[in-house]
Amino acid sequence: MKRSLMSVFILSGLLCTVLSGCTPATDEPSKDIELIDQNPEEDMIQAKDDYLTEIEQYKAEMSSKIDENERVISAYKDSVDTGPRFNKMEYKVEINHLETKNNELKDRLNDYETDGESDDWQTFKSEFNHDMDEMGTSFKNLFERNVE
Repeated sequence: MKRSLMSVFILSGLLCTVLSGCTPATDEPSKDIELIDQNPEEDMIQAKDDYLTEIEQYKAEMSSKIDENERVISAYKDSVDTGPRFNKMEYKVEINHLETKNNELKDRLNDYETDGESDDWQTFKSEFNHDMDEMGTSFKNLFERNVE
């Protein structure tokens, strides 16, 4: 009798466990399906707006860096003209080279046209960042030699 009661309790416990693990099927969509947007056109418009905003922000940021470069170049020109330097001509040539490079970067940035291709933008941005880094290194090298 004890064994039959024990087995009834164990079977009823297993039955409750199995039945509580099953959920009834509902006609309501799951939460995962609700995450899918019903209007992909709005998503495309938003993505394009975000893309254009990113480009404009980048252009504004780089324009301010280029303007800062122009101020630094002007300061270098003034210091070479007024300061006692042994190799004034060498510094003037390097400063003119930096000024030319800065103007080329400015033109490149202003001439960039958005054609909607994200890959072209990423390539342009990567190359432009590389050139801006080179410009910064050139300023640093000129400054270090100028201090000596």
